[in-house]
Amino acid sequence: MTEVANVKAVGRTGAVLEFEPQPRAQRVTAAGFWLGVMSKVTYRTTLLVTVVFLLGLTLFGAGLSYWGAERSRYHLERSQLAHEVLEGHLRLSSETYQLFKQLADVILIGDADNRLDERISRSRLEATINKLRDQIASEVAYVETDEERSDEKDELARLALIERQIEQVLTEFAEVRSLVEQGRQTDAWVLLSGVLDQSIDQSFNSLIDRSIEGELEEVEEADREASLLLDRLGIVAEITAIVAVLFAVAGLTVLLRRLRRPIENLVQGTEALAAGNLQHRISVDGYDEFATLAHSFNAMAGDLERNQRDLRHARDGLEQTVAERTKELKTANARLNELDKTRRRFIADISHELRTPLTVIRGEAEIALRGETKPSEEYRATLQRVVDQAAHTSRLVDDLLFVARSEAGGARLKLEPVALGELVQHVCADMAVLAARAQVELAVRTGTDPITVSGDRGRLKQLLIILLDNAIRYSKPGGNILVDMLPGPSGAVVHVRDQGVGIPPDELERVFDRFYRGGNAVRQNAEGSGLGLPVAKAIVEAHNGDIHIESVLEGGTTVTATLPVAGRLKAIA
Repeated sequence: MTEVANVKAVGRTGAVLEFEPQPRAQRVTAAGFWLGVMSKVTYRTTLLVTVVFLLGLTLFGAGLSYWGAERSRYHLERSQLAHEVLEGHLRLSSETYQLFKQLADVILIGDADNRLDERISRSRLEATINKLRDQIASEVAYVETDEERSDEKDELARLALIERQIEQVLTEFAEVRSLVEQGRQTDAWVLLSGVLDQSIDQSFNSLIDRSIEGELEEVEEADREASLLLDRLGIVAEITAIVAVLFAVAGLTVLLRRLRRPIENLVQGTEALAAGNLQHRISVDGYDEFATLAHSFNAMAGDLERNQRDLRHARDGLEQTVAERTKELKTANARLNELDKTRRRFIADISHELRTPLTVIRGEAEIALRGETKPSEEYRATLQRVVDQAAHTSRLVDDLLFVARSEAGGARLKLEPVALGELVQHVCADMAVLAARAQVELAVRTGTDPITVSGDRGRLKQLLIILLDNAIRYSKPGGNILVDMLPGPSGAVVHVRDQGVGIPPDELERVFDRFYRGGNAVRQNAEGSGLGLPVAKAIVEAHNGDIHIESVLEGGTTVTATLPVAGRLKAIA
């Protein structure tokens, strides 16, 4: 057993305090107790305490610096005011003695030329006294304690005494001058001697000397207080810095010690898992975050071991399944490619096959119409219908080709600046006749600012005709159609709103499919090829725009087309 020497201390009451030796085992137990307590304190708590304490020291240092700066500024300004008042007293003394000398010269040597200088000196002396009084008043307002404020008020009282003494001396000089002017030279010299000896050398000199000495003491006191403040601030700053450094070192040491071993265990565990040793486990000590992390790591290792076992069992069957699915996907992909080629070939073939006979039919009908040997009106009407149907079929083929080329990225546009507002007004005026026949009112709003887009005028006109034709076809008699054209954030926006039969929600996704017509559309109007909206979409997308439809069943439909303004178009010309 290691003993500690007895230490006795006698208190004020005479009692003896004796410290008994403690066994080493007890001290070790105490150390173990504190280690156990620290192990139960979480690492986050330790880190938080360290950060909060350092933050507190930092804030204390910042506050101390701010307070010290403010106090230093106060003492500096206080010292500056004291120096200014001291300089004012010195200037007052100098100017007063100069004035007294001028007055004495006028009396002794009769220098009449000094009268102007005398008036200037009097004016300068009065200005000096007023300025000095303002400076002392500033000191009274600036000082902080009642004692300092009382001292400054005493300075004002002394200044008032000095001013009265100066006035008295000036009055006595005036009396001496009056005696000289009366020829009473002996009385004048006696009075002048009294003025110089008593009023100036004793009374005034005593007052001004006391004021200057007081100001000197005040300047020294202000400088001494400023120096003492700086010394104290330096000591406090040094103590604060030392405490902060010591606590930072201690806190960092504790944090690193508590962090080192868990990190080493975790690194060893990850290296073991990376090497394939999934049976490796980390030892768990304590109850802090690292213990929780060790438990999570061990649980993860167990899950990895079980998953690896399951993966080995599933891998053999998975390889066979993947091989079978790969073969099926290749077959399906080949079929899809063939179907796509067939679709493209069908579109190209039907367009090519229909164009030639339709052109011939249209040409023959036009020749028949121009013939002069066929006067029959019925025959002429028949030929006219042939021409109309041929033109319609030709337009159908053109639309189909345009849609196909747009999907393939090869749509051809004749780009030019198009005044979209004028085009909308023109198309609406043409379609107003059809709207009137369907007993539907058509209104258009294009705004006041002109909007120009770069596009194909013919295709844009076709787009507007398609949207208005659909709106008229599927509107109810007495309904309204509103066309809005306005600028948007990404280009010109055209809204076509009707109050027609609407489109069911399950059919909205298919309205842009070729040849698709919904049930409501068929019931409302049996005519139609199902190419209108696909062509409209192709036109908008070829102009690098966007089109979408919103509809409420039996509540109307709104088609919104957005077209880039001139300068933003990126479509293929």
